[in-house]
Amino acid sequence: IISPGDTGLIYTTTTSRISYAMARNKNAPEKLASTTDRGVPLVSLIVGIVVGLIVFLPFPSWQQLVGFITSATVLSFGSGPIVLAALRRQLPDQERPFRLPFGDVIPFLAFYSSNLIVYWAGWDVNWKLFATIGIGFVLLGVFQLTGKDKPPMNWRAGATWVLPWLTGLCLISYLGDYPNPGKGNTGTIGFGWGFLVVLALTALVYVIAIKVRLPREQIEQ
Repeated sequence: IISPGDTGLIYTTTTSRISYAMARNKNAPEKLASTTDRGVPLVSLIVGIVVGLIVFLPFPSWQQLVGFITSATVLSFGSGPIVLAALRRQLPDQERPFRLPFGDVIPFLAFYSSNLIVYWAGWDVNWKLFATIGIGFVLLGVFQLTGKDKPPMNWRAGATWVLPWLTGLCLISYLGDYPNPGKGNTGTIGFGWGFLVVLALTALVYVIAIKVRLPREQIEQ
């Protein structure tokens, strides 16, 4: 009771702040950024609770919901190492109180680890995850077409590596043997090969993402 209750409280506040920040960045409806007199993003909080209740519907067990949340959280962390590697090249002279050693080694391993954890979550969880992401992309597209004062999306710098990354992970999960072959996945990629295939995807996406990063002038602006 304590563990899921505690997790629920954390995610309730976290997701409301994420949608609030998206609205502040003009990537979501402006209403989500409205707050009460005490600074609580009430609209975002309500939206998060409603969406959270809807997400319960396709999951027959608590274990699968936990797997979905874990996979989604790790996937969201996966972009962090890419951002770090790109910023090091874009703003090499920026003041950094903390400096991470070993150049691209740690960011690459972090990206690889996040991809492996998503792969290990299994196809019965991941197909729901990638379907949810697909719905998110549709909503983003609708907002971009209908919203006002939208910031530039820089599609080339983003979609060029994000789409191959997500599509590749989805395909590998479908072809993999997690949790067990026959649960919608084919089991074509065995246990050992999974490490290598995910490693190849990680390396390809990492190189592409660094190559298409925004120029220094645009970042400084």
